[in-house]
Amino acid sequence: LKQVAACIGCQIRTTKPSGNKLIILGNYIQCSVIQELLRARLSDEFRFEGKEVPTQAEVVVFVRAEAAGVVTGKRQFKLRQIKKESGAEIELKAETVRDQRPCLLSGTFLNILRAERHVFDLVRAVPIAAPQKIPDLPRTRISSAPLTGQVISTKGSVAWILARQQINHPQAKNHRGHIYVHEKDVMGQWPLRNGQQV
Repeated sequence: LKQVAACIGCQIRTTKPSGNKLIILGNYIQCSVIQELLRARLSDEFRFEGKEVPTQAEVVVFVRAEAAGVVTGKRQFKLRQIKKESGAEIELKAETVRDQRPCLLSGTFLNILRAERHVFDLVRAVPIAAPQKIPDLPRTRISSAPLTGQVISTKGSVAWILARQQINHPQAKNHRGHIYVHEKDVMGQWPLRNGQQV
């Protein structure tokens, strides 16, 4: 799975110490591909062991706090609409974890994928708030080797990039692992485009 994840540009890791939960970082297409592969492998394992393949699953999608209102909708209209259109149970938790709110999805695998698509589309429509006054802060090189990634959001003179390689820096986990880039940091053509490989 890690090789496939690297090829399609997302990250996966298991929780420690039990390793019974898989964390997938990526866009909807990347996450759904990994989930499809995982489901197929688990189904094969259950069949091989002569066990019945489970039909129900649970997934937690973390929603940016600033996008939670769009996912909920007025008087929870959007949540009810997602549930009706996908067939999955959905609950957006009130607590915030690192500026993210857990959205619990449960049901059949296909129903969960449908609900995930709705949530991803709604969250993607909310721009990532750009930090203020960062363009003039000093920059520190974190690696002598070139790094690659994908532009995930742009707004005006600011872009956010998701690196393909893991970055060894104390603040690498800030902003969900996204790297802030100002137009003055770019040594090529500006503006960058969403989805652009850099």
